[in-house]
Amino acid sequence: MDIQIFRQAMSMLGAAVNVVTTDGNHGKGGFTATAVCSVSDSPATILFCLNKKNAQFDIFFNNETFAVNVLSSEHEQVSNYFGGSIAASIEDRFSIAEWKKGYNKAPVLTNSLCSIECKIVERKFLATHCIFFCEVTYIHIGNPSANLLYFNRKYHNISLDRH
Repeated sequence: MDIQIFRQAMSMLGAAVNVVTTDGNHGKGGFTATAVCSVSDSPATILFCLNKKNAQFDIFFNNETFAVNVLSSEHEQVSNYFGGSIAASIEDRFSIAEWKKGYNKAPVLTNSLCSIECKIVERKFLATHCIFFCEVTYIHIGNPSANLLYFNRKYHNISLDRH
């Protein structure tokens, strides 16, 4: 399989943009992710994928809790900082938005569409990535607004139709 063709095909899978965060004994971290999805509602379980070469990998692998912060259209800069397109330290990444400590200690973006706090229950390695399966422990619901999506290597916004 040609890697470039595969990557082009994957860019056609539009996805919500999230910042996954953690803070614990192994440090504070965060990264931008579109590879986040629901697994089950009983018990409430989600997954996210993280490349083993990501600078944040050891922090996430060793901390037990995290938060998935679903970004709105106003969070493009947050996504860029946490996604690495802007060179920034962890402190600088967290300084560009307002965060609070969640129930499980992970940073929660105060004006996200929602933040889903979780604890890791299983990790699976496959190829270049680790898949983290996580039980949901708490959900913060924000005000519905335009969702930040990533499609064809560009940001897009989708708003609720209020009819």
